Amino acid sequence: MNPAFFLVNLVPLCYHEPMRRPYQKIFPPLLVLLVVCVPLFSQGNDSQTEITEEEVRQFLEHYKNRYIQKDRDGFVSLFSSKAVQNGRDGFNEIKRIYSDFFDQSRELRYQLEDTRIKIYREVLISGLFYENAVSVEARYKVDQILKKRGKKKVWRGDIRWILIRENGALRILYLDFKH
Repeated sequence: MNPAFFLVNLVPLCYHEPMRRPYQKIFPPLLVLLVVCVPLFSQGNDSQTEITEEEVRQFLEHYKNRYIQKDRDGFVSLFSSKAVQNGRDGFNEIKRIYSDFFDQSRELRYQLEDTRIKIYREVLISGLFYENAVSVEARYKVDQILKKRGKKKVWRGDIRWILIRENGALRILYLDFKH
């Protein structure tokens, strides 16, 4: 909605009844701040293209393929530079963790089950407004064969991604998983 609509139509309505102090002096500036400044904190035109379920499924397929191919650079490119993993690991730590994991692995298999996709047209995430974001939840299973002695490890649990559009492509903003 056009911010001018609020300034022209809503602010005068506020003055039809007397306001009680201290709101009388701070309400109009707060309203202007909200109407004018909040859109400045939203993500750019890039995020305005609607995200489709098909696009999310393609993203998950790229994620899976780059993971099993141990494509470090390709895999890390799926993350936003603002990404956070398991509530603590930032982008550089994420890069290091997956580099080490891929280096230890001779072979990887990755499966997703019970995938649930929720697309949000508008959402507030960590204080920033996104016009498009996606929450994806699933159960995962990773079969890892280690380079040393060919030992097999199985990792399984719940996983959740928050995806946003960044520079025209979907990127991971948050990734949480439990073994």
